[in-house]
Amino acid sequence: MKFASSILVPVAFAASALAHGLVTQITVDGTVYKGNDPNGKEPSIIRLVDTTSPVKGATNPDMNCGMGSPQPAADIGKAMPGSKLEFTWASGFGGN
Repeated sequence: MKFASSILVPVAFAASALAHGLVTQITVDGTVYKGNDPNGKEPSIIRLVDTTSPVKGATNPDMNCGMGSPQPAADIGKAMPGSKLEFTWASGFGGN
């Protein structure tokens, strides 16, 4: 019985893994910085992305910034050593 439960728990959570998505919000010491949906145009501390499609290949240069990402983030968030950082990751398919 112990073996069955140790296999079932990881398998149950595997279905909810988010592989293709993006950071939609960063909170620094209670200050919330919103991101954009793919192809968004609003200034943000979160780099814009064109797509949430997978980047294939560990040596692919798109691995760093995403496919077609035009430029770095337009704004800068303020954080100090010891600041509490929270990242919100959302599925690229509209889920959380």
